[in-house]
Amino acid sequence: MFDDFKVNPGEFILICGKSGSGKSTFLNNLKERLKKQNVGCSLVMQNFDAQIITDKVFHELAFPLENYGIKTDVIRRRVAEISTYFGITHLLEKDTSRLSGGEKQILNLASALITTPEILLLDEPASQLDPVASWNFFSTLKKLNRETGISVVIAEHRIEEVFPLADRIILLDKMQVICEGSPKEFAEKIIKLEQKDFVLFLPAAARLFLENGGNFLEEEIPLSVKDGRLWMQKKFCVTDGSPALGVLERKRKNGALAEGRTAGPDRMEGNAQIILKAKNISFFYDKIYKNRPVLKDLSFSIFEGEIFGIVGANGSGKSTLLKILQGILKPVNGKIICEGKKILMLPQNVKNLFTKDSGKQELEECGWNGEKGCFFDGPLNVHPYDLSGGEMEKLAMEKILLKKPDIILLDEPTKGMDNVFKKEFSSFLKEFVSCKGSRDFLPSVVLVCHDLEFCCQTADKVALLFEGDFASVSSAESFFAENIFYTTPQIKITGSGLK
Repeated sequence: MFDDFKVNPGEFILICGKSGSGKSTFLNNLKERLKKQNVGCSLVMQNFDAQIITDKVFHELAFPLENYGIKTDVIRRRVAEISTYFGITHLLEKDTSRLSGGEKQILNLASALITTPEILLLDEPASQLDPVASWNFFSTLKKLNRETGISVVIAEHRIEEVFPLADRIILLDKMQVICEGSPKEFAEKIIKLEQKDFVLFLPAAARLFLENGGNFLEEEIPLSVKDGRLWMQKKFCVTDGSPALGVLERKRKNGALAEGRTAGPDRMEGNAQIILKAKNISFFYDKIYKNRPVLKDLSFSIFEGEIFGIVGANGSGKSTLLKILQGILKPVNGKIICEGKKILMLPQNVKNLFTKDSGKQELEECGWNGEKGCFFDGPLNVHPYDLSGGEMEKLAMEKILLKKPDIILLDEPTKGMDNVFKKEFSSFLKEFVSCKGSRDFLPSVVLVCHDLEFCCQTADKVALLFEGDFASVSSAESFFAENIFYTTPQIKITGSGLK
């Protein structure tokens, strides 16, 4: 199927497509072919935990070099060099089990590069990275590509930062190449296909171009925030370089540019029931870290029918907070008040939820009666571990919904999910929190997410976790409109909310 695929020296290739389209299979097949051809290559896998072998960060970086029999002094120099390059020197003595998902992903990349391969293969490397770390990660990747000549083949759903960097982009669907070319050629081919689902694999600038009357036969398709901003200013006759706030703001409010969630029940205390309350929560993992708590005197409330989004840097304590809300961890100080509500969590590593030999058995364990589910449409008779990353996420979410929770805690639920399904998932969550069912209150969702576009489309309120406390809590619309870095590409382009 992919036997004639070639990677040119120094080429940067982006592979995109829906969950289960064959991206991971493609990378694994390519790795085996390259090994047979004696071409040096390293693969950074989708499951970051499965790639970590040792107990300490330093040992993890040294391990690949030790396998090659490299001398100790050379190993120390290489570890020092690469840890400095990736800014992880402060983690060298840390236990790998104590790293956040994003820190593990950075460690896997550094470990893959320490042997200086000719070709680097990456399977959704940014799925666990916060927005700033993700931008730095891809910038570093392109810098490595340009400065060392290493070829890069990357499968990624978060294409916004990668798209302008790529030399060649390939769209897979059902194990077949649907579209291929340079970023400009790829965008034109996607538009000609006239399939709405495929348009979602274009960056925000190109989608805004199409939504606002752009004609690729007469104009250059904008593919980056910068180009999108310039096109919008020209389109709406703004000549002083400022955002086209007048017309754009009206179009955004009328729906043409809208992406934030502005509808929903009144969230004000007194008009909606508080379904969960956290009071003065503090937490640290070890006594030696008592002076640097993960959470520090944190208080907040979740209302019925609310989707509460939490964003923040890798290692800021987001996953720890969810574990405290579910009762997996106990806070050192403070308490959680939820009055007997059923709280279930979709963890970062969804494999932790699977104990059976097939997807069918997993669902039946939770009371499935054979009816069509809300999400999972993959094969039922294969082991859950043999599913793609996105399909595993869907299966895990299906299991949780079958147990009918009152509050769902979602820890990076969109990793492994394509843009098409994210749109469906966002709609489902909004519907979920607006239906009481047999309850006398509306259910709620707490969403930890690095995917800011999904968070903006889905959440009612968003909080930024910083140094153990919420630096701010506001409506999703206000939060993303007023931020500079923690915002979405569409808002960056349209200028909505910028002062």
